[in-house]
Parts: sequence; structure tokens; C-alpha cells
Amino acid sequence: MSASVIAATAAAALAVPLRPGRTDGPEPGGDASSDAVAADTGRAKADSGGDTNIGVRRRRGAGGAARAEHTGDAVAQGPGSHANAGVEEAD
Repeated sequence: MSASVIAATAAAALAVPLRPGRTDGPEPGGDASSDAVAADTGRAKADSGGDTNIGVRRRRGAGGAARAEHTGDAVAQGPGSHANAGVEEAD
């Protein structure tokens, strides 16, 4: 293996941990606590008992603000399917 391949591999391995994480809030569909925002999301579809979320889903009483703006279409089709494109609080 050439030295340039080894050097490139080592540089890539070091760069991955340095890559910054998301700073725009919680993952869609995750538990959000304060100031959770879902914005400019795409379209999602749940079929046959599936579940889809393109808004904010969080535990009831989590506190803080939550908003969903300019969200796409969330479509649920079939028995037991669930879709959310806004702010949803659950136990």
C-alpha cells in the first residue's frame, strides 16, 4: 500500500470525529425538550400500521417551546397508521 493511500485514510479517520453535529435542534421524531423546531420538511407516508413524523414529537409536559413550520405532507394509509406534520405530545 502506498504512503499516499495510508496518509489519505488516516486524514479521513481523523476528520470524521471533528465534523460538527447538527446545531438546528433535535432529530425529527425524537424526544424534544425545549425550543424544538421542525421546518421545511419533506413528504412522508405511513402504510399498513406504520408511523411517520415530519414534525416535532415529544413527551407531554416536556416544557419549552415547540413549533412546526413549512412542513410537508404526512400521509397515513391503512388501519393503525399514524402521521404527524405538526407538534405532537404523547405520554
